[in-house]
Amino acid sequence: MVNIKEVAERAQVSPATISRYINNSGYVSEKTSKKVEKAIQELNYVPNEVARSLFQKKSKLIGFLLPDMGNPFFLLMAQGIEDYFYPHGYHVITGNIHEDQTKVASYLQTFQQNFVAGIISAVHLPKIAENTPVVVINRSDEDSLYQVKADYKQAAKLMIDELKQTSFEDVVVISGPKSLEVANIRSSYIHDALDKEGISYHTMASQSFLLKDVMHSAGRLFELYPHVDTIFAANDLQAMVLIQKAQYLGYRVPEDIQIIGFDDIPFSELTVPKLTTIKQPAYEMGQTAAKMLHQLITDEIITENAVTLPVELMSRDTLRKKG
Repeated sequence: MVNIKEVAERAQVSPATISRYINNSGYVSEKTSKKVEKAIQELNYVPNEVARSLFQKKSKLIGFLLPDMGNPFFLLMAQGIEDYFYPHGYHVITGNIHEDQTKVASYLQTFQQNFVAGIISAVHLPKIAENTPVVVINRSDEDSLYQVKADYKQAAKLMIDELKQTSFEDVVVISGPKSLEVANIRSSYIHDALDKEGISYHTMASQSFLLKDVMHSAGRLFELYPHVDTIFAANDLQAMVLIQKAQYLGYRVPEDIQIIGFDDIPFSELTVPKLTTIKQPAYEMGQTAAKMLHQLITDEIITENAVTLPVELMSRDTLRKKG
């Protein structure tokens, strides 16, 4: 493996000159730069990124924290982030928090040790170093200056408008974990939209979005509300479990129970019947957050600090029609 000393010998300059050229940390004349670049190409020299990051106190790494890698919604988001950054020469370190806040501190320490250029977070963050650029995604965090999220108010309107096209009686809204602010905001918009239409409903909070807790809350819902006929699920994973649980208990979907999800993960079209849901643009959210973070890293002007992306209702087969 070629080292910096060999490149210096080939270019007939000092190793310090090579270092200044690679790290852009001092003056190197145009003539010398051409000699160094030629030597680098001839020797196929690849700079040591670890040493480089130690010197610059910044690497070509991006930290991404997500709540649960088991949810395909966040994998689509991660794909958007990766697809944006890879052509720009960056690699993404992904931390699967799995709703364990102790892991947040551990990953942040890892990010700091590796001098990440910036962080995108879909989980709540404690206060971190001010010189680290951060973009919050899929959360509502008043402490974060740079944010990307979906339009939850629009989502609620679309859901209630679609509900009004059905026959319905006993409505239950699953709000998601009370500790998760974004879940509270989503459900509050649904409550407001239902209240505006004069539609009565029950609310049930799920303990978490982890599969084991989602399965438990599905069973609990049918125990608490045996006459339920319409369910607003907090996300698609929950909606899919509810479809399975309802059918296991002998209910027909949508004839006896109708269900609407949230996210439009790829598997939502594979349920029987196919799931009606709100499409959050997960991939586009990832791309938008990545572009915003890249602008912060490169000191570009950001014209919009908080971006809200539109959602779409995917009308399929788990809601019935009037008649």
